[in-house]
Amino acid sequence: MPSPGGGALEGWAALGAAAGGGAATGVVSGPGGAVKTLRQGETLEGWRLATVDRMKLTFERNGARHVLDIGAPAEVLARAAAAPPTDAGAAPQ
Repeated sequence: MPSPGGGALEGWAALGAAAGGGAATGVVSGPGGAVKTLRQGETLEGWRLATVDRMKLTFERNGARHVLDIGAPAEVLARAAAAPPTDAGAAPQ
Protein backbone atom coordinates (compact mmCIF):
# COMPACT_ATOMS: atom_id res chain seq x y z
CA MET A 1 0.00 0.00 0.00
CA PRO A 2 1.51 3.35 -0.97
CA SER A 3 2.16 5.72 1.85
CA PRO A 4 1.69 9.48 1.98
CA GLY A 5 5.46 10.00 1.67
CA GLY A 6 5.12 10.52 -2.08
CA GLY A 7 7.02 8.73 -4.84
CA ALA A 8 6.04 5.35 -3.43
CA LEU A 9 8.20 3.19 -5.73
CA GLU A 10 5.67 3.26 -8.54
CA GLY A 11 6.46 0.69 -11.19
CA TRP A 12 8.65 -1.46 -8.91
CA ALA A 13 7.80 -5.05 -7.96
CA ALA A 14 9.42 -7.44 -5.49
CA LEU A 15 10.70 -10.62 -7.16
CA GLY A 16 12.22 -12.40 -4.18
CA ALA A 17 14.15 -12.32 -0.94
CA ALA A 18 17.01 -14.23 0.67
CA ALA A 19 18.52 -14.21 4.13
CA GLY A 20 21.53 -15.95 5.59
CA GLY A 21 24.79 -15.32 7.33
CA GLY A 22 23.35 -12.26 9.05
CA ALA A 23 22.47 -10.53 5.75
CA ALA A 24 19.10 -10.04 4.08
CA THR A 25 18.67 -9.23 0.39
CA GLY A 26 15.69 -8.29 -1.76
CA VAL A 27 15.39 -8.52 -5.54
CA VAL A 28 13.17 -6.00 -7.32
CA SER A 29 12.15 -5.31 -10.90
CA GLY A 30 11.68 -1.73 -11.97
CA PRO A 31 10.19 0.25 -14.79
CA GLY A 32 11.47 -1.06 -18.10
CA GLY A 33 12.30 -4.45 -16.57
CA ALA A 34 15.51 -3.42 -14.78
CA VAL A 35 16.35 -5.95 -12.05
CA LYS A 36 18.15 -4.76 -8.94
CA THR A 37 19.42 -6.55 -5.83
CA LEU A 38 19.39 -4.61 -2.56
CA ARG A 39 20.82 -5.47 0.83
CA GLN A 40 18.84 -4.48 3.87
CA GLY A 41 19.68 -0.83 4.62
CA GLU A 42 20.40 0.13 0.98
CA THR A 43 18.19 2.64 -0.84
CA LEU A 44 16.03 2.60 -3.95
CA GLU A 45 14.79 5.95 -5.28
CA GLY A 46 15.32 7.46 -1.83
CA TRP A 47 13.54 4.63 0.02
CA ARG A 48 15.63 2.54 2.48
CA LEU A 49 15.05 -1.22 2.50
CA ALA A 50 14.10 -1.58 6.16
CA THR A 51 12.98 -5.20 6.42
CA VAL A 52 13.12 -8.30 4.29
CA ASP A 53 10.97 -11.36 4.83
CA ARG A 54 9.88 -14.23 2.62
CA MET A 55 6.59 -12.53 1.68
CA LYS A 56 7.45 -8.84 1.38
CA LEU A 57 10.04 -6.07 1.28
CA THR A 58 9.37 -3.03 3.47
CA PHE A 59 10.88 0.33 2.54
CA GLU A 60 10.99 3.48 4.71
CA ARG A 61 11.53 7.16 3.96
CA ASN A 62 10.90 10.20 6.17
CA GLY A 63 8.81 8.15 8.60
CA ALA A 64 6.63 6.70 5.82
CA ARG A 65 6.53 3.02 4.86
CA HIS A 66 5.90 1.27 1.56
CA VAL A 67 5.55 -2.51 1.20
CA LEU A 68 6.23 -4.49 -1.97
CA ASP A 69 4.64 -7.94 -1.78
CA ILE A 70 6.84 -10.61 -3.34
CA GLY A 71 5.36 -12.02 -6.51
CA ALA A 72 2.86 -9.21 -7.10
CA PRO A 73 3.86 -7.54 -10.40
CA ALA A 74 3.54 -3.76 -10.35
CA GLU A 75 1.63 -3.73 -13.66
CA VAL A 76 -0.97 -6.24 -12.45
CA LEU A 77 -1.55 -4.33 -9.22
CA ALA A 78 -1.96 -1.05 -11.08
CA ARG A 79 -4.46 -2.56 -13.54
CA ALA A 80 -6.44 -4.26 -10.75
CA ALA A 81 -6.75 -1.00 -8.84
CA ALA A 82 -8.00 0.81 -11.94
CA ALA A 83 -10.39 -1.91 -13.19
CA PRO A 84 -14.11 -1.75 -12.36
CA PRO A 85 -15.39 -4.57 -10.15
CA THR A 86 -16.74 -7.64 -11.95
CA ASP A 87 -19.15 -10.38 -10.95
CA ALA A 88 -16.79 -13.35 -10.72
CA GLY A 89 -19.70 -15.77 -10.18
CA ALA A 90 -21.56 -14.84 -13.35
CA ALA A 91 -21.79 -17.50 -16.05
CA PRO A 92 -20.51 -16.58 -19.54
CA GLN A 93 -23.22 -15.90 -22.10
